[in-house]
Amino acid sequence: TVSGTGVTVDRIDTSLPAAGTVEIYYPRGSSVGLPIVVLFQGGNVHGSFYSRYASKIAASGYVVYVPNKCSIFFTQYFLKPSSAAGNEIYVIAKSQNADTSSALFGRLDPEKIGFLGHSLGGVTALYALNGICQFPFCDSGSSYLSQVKVALVYGAGLTNQLDSSKIL
Repeated sequence: TVSGTGVTVDRIDTSLPAAGTVEIYYPRGSSVGLPIVVLFQGGNVHGSFYSRYASKIAASGYVVYVPNKCSIFFTQYFLKPSSAAGNEIYVIAKSQNADTSSALFGRLDPEKIGFLGHSLGGVTALYALNGICQFPFCDSGSSYLSQVKVALVYGAGLTNQLDSSKIL
C-alpha cells in the first residue's frame, strides 16, 4: 500500500529485447482504461531506483513500465534507456490487455501513453516522443508513437544540441 494513498500497488517483471528487464507497477483492483506511463531511467541508474516513484504514479491510476537496459555505450557497459522501449511497451501492453491470463487483462488503455524521463532518460524520451533518430539517443526499433500524449522530463540537459523547432 503506497503511503498516503490507501491504494495497493502490485508489480510484474518481464523482459523485452530492446527495453531489457521491465518492472510494471499497477494499482490492484478492477479499474479499467488505465493510461500507460513509460519511465526512462537516467544514465547508469538502475530502474529499481525509481520503484517508490513508480508506485506512487501507479497508485494514482496509471500502469507504469520501468525498462532497465544494460548495453555498450561509448565502449563500456552502461545502464542506458532505449528509445525503442516505448514502441516495445506499446506492443506488450496491447498484448497484456487482450490476454485473459494477464493481471492487466482488460484494464489498460494502450492508446494513452505518457513518457517520463530523468536525465539521459529525459533526453531519450524527448527524442522518442518526437521521432528523432540521432546518435546516441536512437535505437533500432524506435519510431514515432502517436499514442504518446504527454512527456514530463527532468534534468534532460539538451542545451543547444537539438533544433527546438523539432520538439513537440
